[in-house]
Amino acid sequence: MSKNKKLKKWALGLLLTGALFFGALQLSKALFSDMETLKDNIAGAASVNLKLGGQDPTQVSFSIPNLIPGEIVRSKVGVTDSGTGADYNENLYIGLVVTDSDEGVNTEAETDTEGDGELAECLMMRVSYLDLNNEEVEVQPFTSFPQLEGMFIDEQNFSSLDDLLQITTVNLDFDFSADACGNEAMGDTVTFDLNFYYEQ
Repeated sequence: MSKNKKLKKWALGLLLTGALFFGALQLSKALFSDMETLKDNIAGAASVNLKLGGQDPTQVSFSIPNLIPGEIVRSKVGVTDSGTGADYNENLYIGLVVTDSDEGVNTEAETDTEGDGELAECLMMRVSYLDLNNEEVEVQPFTSFPQLEGMFIDEQNFSSLDDLLQITTVNLDFDFSADACGNEAMGDTVTFDLNFYYEQ
């Protein structure tokens, strides 16, 4: 027999031995096996739910009449995370939207009595809260309404406000100042929304 034929027979024998060996393993696996099942598994998504002033949906609104330059008017609202996803790194941020600007009641001292009111251009707002040590934390310094409309307040993810909100109700202070206003804003009114966004 030639060397080539011997090599082929030897390779064929090795191949058959391997096939029998792996076949026996598969057969033994089929003969000795076990299976367990975890039944009726349920997955549920956490909820994110924000309450303002203890209400959901909120009925809270600010009324800030008779703003005078040199005086700061403060409004407060409690913010609560009542969702089931608490403690999972939620992020709160706030957007301001001016919905109406009006001349209101004009006196003879007002210098601009035509078109929209000027209060929406000069009114400023500041946002802060007290931490667990009763220390004031400023979230947003005094900023004009036009600037606030182009940004979000506390947009930074996982800020100290976000951390505190996961363990307690946070009373946010909204301070309003007309210090940047002149006679052109006298008697004017501005209507605005504060949109609170809460994300996980």
